[in-house]
Amino acid sequence: MSFDQAREHFLISQRSRGNSDHTVKRYRDTLNLFERAVSPATVAEIDDLMVNDFVSQRMDEVARPTVRRDQNHLRAFLKWCAKKSYIRRVPQFSMVSLPQKLPT
Repeated sequence: MSFDQAREHFLISQRSRGNSDHTVKRYRDTLNLFERAVSPATVAEIDDLMVNDFVSQRMDEVARPTVRRDQNHLRAFLKWCAKKSYIRRVPQFSMVSLPQKLPT
């Protein structure tokens, strides 16, 4: 399945689950950034290296919490793709660590 088709099906499924317009927009934004960064033609070609390339690029552009949010959105999309059998397995990638908050 093409990346574009999978993205649109995923976003429709998120709306039907009752996610807010804001949440669906965040998913769309992340998936659009991913597409621009690594240009997957199909979801089946998304692999560990492609995801890590995306994360590396994002680390140069935005703060760690934003990268972590992008990773969470991308992981949700990839898990959904695996559940729908669009991909065989979810690519493995480590989540960006966030700085520890000091107790107040």
